[in-house]
Amino acid sequence: YVWVRDASYSAEALLKAGLVLRGRDILSFLTSMIDPSSKSFDHPFYSVDGTAPPAEEEVPWLEGYRGSRPVRIGNGAYLQVQSDIEGAYLHALYEYYKATGDKEFVRDVWWAIEAIANWVKNSWKEKSTDIWEQRGVYEHFVHTKVMNWVAMDRAYKLAEEVGVSRPEWKEVAEEIREDVLANGYSERKKSFVRYYGSEEADAALLTLPLYGFVEARDPRFISTLERIEKELSVSKGLLLRYREDFIGEVVNPFTLVSTWLARVYVRLGKTKEAVETLKRLVECSTDLKLMAEHYERGACEPMGNFPHVFPHSGLIMAVTEIEEMGNGNYG
Repeated sequence: YVWVRDASYSAEALLKAGLVLRGRDILSFLTSMIDPSSKSFDHPFYSVDGTAPPAEEEVPWLEGYRGSRPVRIGNGAYLQVQSDIEGAYLHALYEYYKATGDKEFVRDVWWAIEAIANWVKNSWKEKSTDIWEQRGVYEHFVHTKVMNWVAMDRAYKLAEEVGVSRPEWKEVAEEIREDVLANGYSERKKSFVRYYGSEEADAALLTLPLYGFVEARDPRFISTLERIEKELSVSKGLLLRYREDFIGEVVNPFTLVSTWLARVYVRLGKTKEAVETLKRLVECSTDLKLMAEHYERGACEPMGNFPHVFPHSGLIMAVTEIEEMGNGNYG
């Protein structure tokens, strides 16, 4: 399947690696899936030909790796409303523009930019699922709200670049940011939280400075980072996404999170810590340097989807940012 969020990350990683045409190819493919008449991306993921994914079904006569059950074909997330993915797409598109100055491409996909901005403008106050795709859980997730802000902020900036006036998009972005700062931060915990009204730690909050929502040295983020390091770390450089979900206690680290942590360290000028975090991640890869979605806690046994695009794209972004830091672009 083609996951909108994962593909957007891949496009961004390819751009950072200098493969701008390949990054643009991904963006063009994603653009072809956008529906301007409703939610921009009707599904969180699509079949590899860009069509709607099939419904999920269980296959009771099969067993998975190490006897795991149930085996499923398809993915139940195809019906989820994941409101963060439009922001991931527009951020990758904006990164493409910054890397190339290609106004012609921006004009070609303007219809998609406008469709997304209008949809987010009208829907950002609603609950949704989030990047972690817990089944049946709809909340005002902070990471999702931040990605709504990203969508409006990048749409406004792209509009400015091609000479289109959309001041209302900037106003909505500012409204979203104020809402998150008012409702997504716990004074008692001294940290941003997973969703409005909760006090849970969430590793997705590591992305806040990666998208420029707050500065990495903002005291509110520093205390959030310290809490994540304390509550979600399972070993050096490996972290959980959160503590509990509908299955129960979360025990296995999620590999993408390590790349976020490394990129945060880059922005704090902690190059040594960033490199050590990435080394730990790569140590658990296969002899072909392929990485899984999770690693088994206390071991380097790959778990979940394998190979998984998240850690690979995240690693590329982190390594290129470490190189950029050496040129004085971070810290």
